[in-house]
Amino acid sequence: MSNVSRFQLLIVMVLSSVSLNSHAINCNKESPTKLAEGDNYPIVKNFEPLTREERHSIRSLFKAFNRTMKGKLTRIECAKTANLRTYIQTTRENIKADIRVTRAGEVLMEMDVSNLKNRTDRLQTQRYFTKDSVFAIRSITNTGFSVSTKAKRAGLHKGSHLHEAISELRMSENSVSIITTEYINGYFSLMYSILLKK
Repeated sequence: MSNVSRFQLLIVMVLSSVSLNSHAINCNKESPTKLAEGDNYPIVKNFEPLTREERHSIRSLFKAFNRTMKGKLTRIECAKTANLRTYIQTTRENIKADIRVTRAGEVLMEMDVSNLKNRTDRLQTQRYFTKDSVFAIRSITNTGFSVSTKAKRAGLHKGSHLHEAISELRMSENSVSIITTEYINGYFSLMYSILLKK
């Protein structure tokens, strides 16, 4: 993908980003990819592997963050009541994460997630740019990257649905933030934000 096309995708992503405010969430909001691709949206494309330059950029980006960090995870999603009414559900949790990058440019984030309200703990791993990764690069800059994935998944009942996720990672001198927005059949499903500090 050319630098120009990646820059255009970054602009679309920024202009269409949603604030992590439950009052601003619209469960009927269309994916920016769906708006851009129109009738071609259901087509699932193959992803290109990382180039040597992209691997180098990723390693350089995370060079100062190969350490344990603490922070917050906020999850906002569209849920349904027993009578199928849609409402916004928000969950906030504490996290402790280890971030590391392999020589091949694979980013691994292992998180210990604690929900103080429910008194539960779980381990969660987020991977980017692994050999079997389904993420496509939308942009890479000296302060972060944006990736997306689109795939067909089996539903709870008969049939399948189209699942899309767009993740944007941004770094400052002392922090890392990740916002991931997921869409089902082209419409908003959930958003979660991870904010980590050194």
